[in-house]
Amino acid sequence: MSGNAIHGSIPYELSLISSLYALDLSDNQLSGQIPYNISGYEKKLRFLSFSNNKLHGPIPLMLSMFSSLHSLFLDGNSLSGCIPSNFFNSSSEIQNLDLSDNSFIGKIPSQIKNSIELFELAMSNNHFEGSIPSELTNLEGLKYLDISQNKLVGCVPSFVNSFARTIHLSDNNLSCLSKNMFEESSDLVTLDLSNNAIVSGFHDLMHDLQYTGLNILLLKGNHFKGNIPNALCHLTSLTILDLSYNNFVGEIPSCFGKMPFENKDPETSRTQFNGKFYPPHETPIQRFGKERDSFTSVIKEKIRNLYNKCFDLYVWN
Repeated sequence: MSGNAIHGSIPYELSLISSLYALDLSDNQLSGQIPYNISGYEKKLRFLSFSNNKLHGPIPLMLSMFSSLHSLFLDGNSLSGCIPSNFFNSSSEIQNLDLSDNSFIGKIPSQIKNSIELFELAMSNNHFEGSIPSELTNLEGLKYLDISQNKLVGCVPSFVNSFARTIHLSDNNLSCLSKNMFEESSDLVTLDLSNNAIVSGFHDLMHDLQYTGLNILLLKGNHFKGNIPNALCHLTSLTILDLSYNNFVGEIPSCFGKMPFENKDPETSRTQFNGKFYPPHETPIQRFGKERDSFTSVIKEKIRNLYNKCFDLYVWN
């Protein structure tokens, strides 16, 4: 039912459909709060999207009790309040979570460590504050992380225990980098630290990244200083680099002439979803990062491929 002009509140009666597997009400004009009593399909619902509506209020704790829920999209609303610490419980099977473009406040709960199945997480453009919890960087299954455009402070934590491929931390108030940021065997493809207040650690970061397959490095709008090290040229897979609006001095390394840079605007790269990474058993149902393509056909394709049966509300007997 996505992509219409449906208005009003989310009807409680939808929860009476006991066999509901997936519900997509995104890109409408729904208003009011997410009902607290939408518990009728808590054991079967796997996909839920209320993206891009006019919903407000807190996240109902009931959503954390949907033990079978794999994908939850609440982005593009006016939801507010703190994320309850028990929202991330040990029974959760959530893999794809998008809370971006809302008005959430408070800290990112350290209990996020319980979401061991988490594969993609987007919480950008909110008002989260405090430091980035180390528990987040220790989620071994996490491949995509976007917590940009918040009020996060402190050091960027180490990702040595992480297998993330895309990391967006731009537009916060981060001021330093941890030692040993990445392992030599890191799967990192995109790193975006733009528009923070990071002063030092640039040379150590280059050392940590030199054995990775990094494609995109965005460090614009920080306070890095000194010479641009030749170690940057060890990033032989690097195609997009943005070092603008820092305090670098000296000459441009001559080895830059041999780098495989693309003629592409870094700002475009920042606003795209840089890499779609899906578990082996999944097909593309995600709409993460800044990608806002029409979703209706994609979810229908997934359901058709998996079950060869599709109804208007995706109800299975």
